Amino acid sequence: MHIKLPSKINVMAVSALAIAVLNGCGEKIDGRQTEINQGLIYKLHSDTPFSGKISNYNPTKLGFMVHGNCNVEVAQGILDGPAECLTDSGAKLADFAYKNGKQNGEIKIWDENTKNLIVKFHVLDGYKDGIEEYYNPENNKLVRQTNWSKNSKNGSEKVWDITGEILLTNLTWKDEKKTGFVKSGERENNYIDGDEKGTQRRYTLIDGDYDSQKKYIAQTAVANLYKADYFVGLLDDGKYKVIDLEDEHKKSLDAEKKQYEDIKAATAQSACVDKKTTDYHMEKGETAFISNDMIQDWREECKSR
Repeated sequence: MHIKLPSKINVMAVSALAIAVLNGCGEKIDGRQTEINQGLIYKLHSDTPFSGKISNYNPTKLGFMVHGNCNVEVAQGILDGPAECLTDSGAKLADFAYKNGKQNGEIKIWDENTKNLIVKFHVLDGYKDGIEEYYNPENNKLVRQTNWSKNSKNGSEKVWDITGEILLTNLTWKDEKKTGFVKSGERENNYIDGDEKGTQRRYTLIDGDYDSQKKYIAQTAVANLYKADYFVGLLDDGKYKVIDLEDEHKKSLDAEKKQYEDIKAATAQSACVDKKTTDYHMEKGETAFISNDMIQDWREECKSR
């Protein structure tokens, strides 16, 4: 029985393919064995940009402010491929990917304590592009939703309180101009094409009501932590007073107008009195005495004009 051996050419082709596959897998090293030089990742003491997988990579180098370490893939010194960040116990903190050094695809981040999702959004060539959603990890409720196009808000933007039940912001963005309403902190504003239109109010806490002040500060801090929002108007009735900003603005404009008219009148009166003084001296002589009564009479005459 004869066994046909593979030709030398076939053996070489298979060997070359095996080497290519092995090279494609790349080396696996620890993040502490790497360094960055002119924007490229190198293995320590190597002159060639690294290709392969890196474990225990510092998340701050990737722009993630989380506790733990990350696993990334690199091609020719550039981040390229799927990546993840984990806690020391192995729980997932972040899931994302790179393409030619830029973040691409969906990014997800989880809360370290509850292990629940905090945020997810889509990135295209390093720019936010698509829907971004933030969740309160304590109740899994959606608290912020924004539509992005190349890092600019485009389309719907909504923000809720921490319960996810009360809508506080409802905007539509077009050409970087917003239309809709915002209730945030001590303000309530309405917009059309980027300009304030309609109801504009300020909600002011009542002086001396320290319980309401403490509640407002505490609720605002929690809301900010989870990218939600809080609004003074959510406090119990009677815990704040409402100021109509349109009214306040009109009063301010009226006061400015009155001040302008007063200054204008005073300036005109002064010029009138100066002219009467000059005319008197031309008639009576430069050294002619002018009494206070005369000046007062001229002022009254000039005022009545």
